[in-house]
Amino acid sequence: MMKKMLFNLSALLVLLVATSCEHRPLVDPETGTAKYVRIYIDEHIKNVTEGFYADDIERPEFVEPGVMRVALCDPNTGRVVSERYLQHYDRDERGYYLDGYIAAPAGEYKLLVYNFGTETTQIKNESNCFGAEGYTNHISMQYYSKLPRMFGTSRPNYDQMNLLYEPDHLWTVADDKVVIREYNGADTLRNSDGDFYTASTIVESYYIQVKVNGAQWMSGSSTLLTGVAGSKKLFANEMVTTPPAILYFEMKERQRKTVLVPKKDEEGNVMNNGETEETQSAYLYATFNTWGKLPDTESLFKITFSFVTVGGGNQTETIDITDYFKTEDAINHRWIILEKEIDIKEPECGGGGFTPGVDDWDDEEHNFIV
Repeated sequence: MMKKMLFNLSALLVLLVATSCEHRPLVDPETGTAKYVRIYIDEHIKNVTEGFYADDIERPEFVEPGVMRVALCDPNTGRVVSERYLQHYDRDERGYYLDGYIAAPAGEYKLLVYNFGTETTQIKNESNCFGAEGYTNHISMQYYSKLPRMFGTSRPNYDQMNLLYEPDHLWTVADDKVVIREYNGADTLRNSDGDFYTASTIVESYYIQVKVNGAQWMSGSSTLLTGVAGSKKLFANEMVTTPPAILYFEMKERQRKTVLVPKKDEEGNVMNNGETEETQSAYLYATFNTWGKLPDTESLFKITFSFVTVGGGNQTETIDITDYFKTEDAINHRWIILEKEIDIKEPECGGGGFTPGVDDWDDEEHNFIV
């Protein structure tokens, strides 16, 4: 009797192991037919994976999405009817993809797919495909000390400004019409061309560069960019225009060298005597991400640099870059190469927080009472 019980128990364990290792779709009669779905990731992103401005710049880290949410939504209300999180990933001759199964009753749906779990990009209103929106949070207070004083000499109230982190890339698929028919077995969701879906990013990456003279007086820098969208609708790939956002990012340095430049007077004017002086020049650059440039905000589309100078000083420079977006470099490559050079002024203290000195001695006579 004992041997029979042990045999039955062993057989049950073998059956459990076998079924647990089997990869098969979950089909619930109440939820409908299981559909296989595969999402390829478009890895061609300007200034991230290809189309770099120069070979010596630091390239952004590219990370394939590890999880994709697949949602089938009511075509009229946009309400999510069925969803599935794809976590199995692989790569073939076409590239990187995630796949899995989703089940839904027979009918017509709108399909929304997107990745999540990135460092800065967040998703809200995810229960409705029409309302689903990608956004980023307000920057941390720890960065406030690095920010430029954009609106006058006093420090603005950064808590009241729409001052945001730049978004991480967000890959999406939006299909306006998906039809699921009754089928006794697993089927495959395909696009209108009968192929697997490919997700493309709705975030744009730009490269920006500016030349700085007097780099020896610079100890750090940060940047604010105005006139951009603060979020984006996923299904329509549509920027949310209000309120306008301000993006924060930091610049890197390349190609610092010592050069001769015309000597300037105390007011910054070039002296006419032909005298020169040595200084250090450098290119500052960054690859920044944005949901997009807002339309009809030419007067607001500006970039502000905040340079921390040796000795604890600060120099702020603002440049209107609206016209740069009309250049061939920006249109074809998303490169913003600023023509204006920024001159970092020598700190009044000569580069130190305190400059000691001794004045001339004066003769003084005093009478001492003994």
